[in-house]
Amino acid sequence: METKERGAAHLARDEGSEIRAPGGPFTRKVAAVQTGGAYSLFERSVPAGGGDPPHIQHREDECLYVVEGELDLLVGEEVVAARAGSLIFVPRGTVHAFTNTGKTPARILDVTTPGGTHELLLEELGEGAEAGDLRRVYARYGIELVDAPPRWTGGQVWPSASRA
Repeated sequence: METKERGAAHLARDEGSEIRAPGGPFTRKVAAVQTGGAYSLFERSVPAGGGDPPHIQHREDECLYVVEGELDLLVGEEVVAARAGSLIFVPRGTVHAFTNTGKTPARILDVTTPGGTHELLLEELGEGAEAGDLRRVYARYGIELVDAPPRWTGGQVWPSASRA
């Protein structure tokens, strides 16, 4: 389905524009251009053992809704086991990470507000940003890759902050 500015839209389960990025594919369901920049909505498929490394988003709040699967999430200093039906809100400035702890792919809805910046980051990553440049790429979009706090045992999934 074509993205329209400020118009109503209907997308089926497998519709949207796909962005291949580390940690699994993202399907853009609602683009910032449709919401006047208010938010962006992605559906993500996260392979078993996959996820996001510890990071801090300085410009956006993020809300994750687990549709299918099992995730362990680090939010601030708390580790949360999130199963289908769980919702996790992460205010900007909060360290967070997650790992799919299940044996099958997990499916999540990921909302960022305000919208747009995260879309640009994912598009750049999908174009194949070099691993050595990842810290700089993320920083351009207000996201800081950080080392895992001692309580986080979810492992270092793509990319390790210490590699960048």
